[in-house]
Amino acid sequence: SDDILGCSPPEIELFHGVMHPRRHDLFVIGVMKAICSIWPRSEQQMALVAPLLAGEYALPSQATIERESYPILDVPFSNCQFYTADLQRELAKGRRRARRR
Repeated sequence: SDDILGCSPPEIELFHGVMHPRRHDLFVIGVMKAICSIWPRSEQQMALVAPLLAGEYALPSQATIERESYPILDVPFSNCQFYTADLQRELAKGRRRARRR
């Protein structure tokens, strides 16, 4: 709802398509335009969320989170490999941030 998300669902912006930019405990998995198989993409999304919940991944600064958030239903990820590579890069960066803490 608008109360939880801060906007209507079609307009929601998520950090790397997964996490609410201001509520770091609110994740959306498997929501996308039907352009590729949902299972590999959902698995990659969970590969980012699980280490965060386990303390093995650290989020970037709030400014970076805001900058790297986008409306999930407006972005045409016609290349699922591009999205997977993007999540894997962020996961590697977040694991390095977690090790430094």
